[in-house]
Amino acid sequence: MEKTVTITLSEQELLDLEAILVDEDQEEALRFLRNVIKQKVKLAQTSGCRPATDLR
Repeated sequence: MEKTVTITLSEQELLDLEAILVDEDQEEALRFLRNVIKQKVKLAQTSGCRPATDLR
């Protein structure tokens, strides 16, 4: 079953993501996935119908 999740990145998180992509930093990419994306996806899945801005 496919499920769509929408997350919002802060300006700093977006800058961090762009730096990871430019630097091709695998360790930092994994850290970002574990510490930022995983938390936001988990919150989005359990939060019900809340505005995306509340998921920070």
